[in-house]
Amino acid sequence: MNERELISYEEQERHTAERILHKLQGEKYFTIRDFFEELHLSPPYTRLNLHPFWIGLPFYKTHIFTIYPFAKEDILQKAHGVTVRQLLSLQDDGKIQIILAGPPIGYVGLDYLDPILRLRPPSYTHRLSAFVTRLHGPEALNEWGTEGRELFWGKLEKLRRTIGVSTDQPAFEGSAIGAWVNLRALGLTSLAEEIRLVAAKDPNAAGLFVDLFHELICAPITTCLRGCHSVPLEYMKRGIPLTQVCPRCTQHLRDLRYEKHNI
Repeated sequence: MNERELISYEEQERHTAERILHKLQGEKYFTIRDFFEELHLSPPYTRLNLHPFWIGLPFYKTHIFTIYPFAKEDILQKAHGVTVRQLLSLQDDGKIQIILAGPPIGYVGLDYLDPILRLRPPSYTHRLSAFVTRLHGPEALNEWGTEGRELFWGKLEKLRRTIGVSTDQPAFEGSAIGAWVNLRALGLTSLAEEIRLVAAKDPNAAGLFVDLFHELICAPITTCLRGCHSVPLEYMKRGIPLTQVCPRCTQHLRDLRYEKHNI
């Protein structure tokens, strides 16, 4: 899709998120699922972040598949063991539901993804922002986004190279900022403050912490949409020892309490 088409897609996503937010303003009870109304999620469902992707298929009726802005299709295949054509076939069969990891405009020049982008799947960026806005208001969303940018933007290139992720630096750091916003939105204030202290000395260590704790605590509600959360064993083996660097972060994880919200 060319830039003009992706801008149109971006505007559509923004309007959809605003419409859902407006619809839910008078509702006392809502969940994250309400912000992804077009998805057909038959329980048990999960968001798979596995390699190869196929190994999780027999265990769930529906799988949320996140499309990252990988530069080439062979990177997608290397990361998940699946092609665009196979993803489209799986979605046609009702096996998966696709969500963009970032805003549509972030997929400019990724022509191999055009068959998926033309279907205009929802974007985590706009839908989760609407969810946070409904919970706490637009001022809180803006405040936490500003905090995340101050902590991580332009500071995680070393971390990106060290762990060898396949996304570019803006997408990688944008993910860390989004994780920070979700931690704050779900009421994990004390944990966020510990990560902020770590970031003052070592932003890369803080980037690891925010990713790990988001995956363990927030993702079951946010990116997994209250489904059955699947975490690769390799991720846990790599991530859990890192918590020893910040024992107080680990203690917050043990003592975890969410704020009382309908989430």
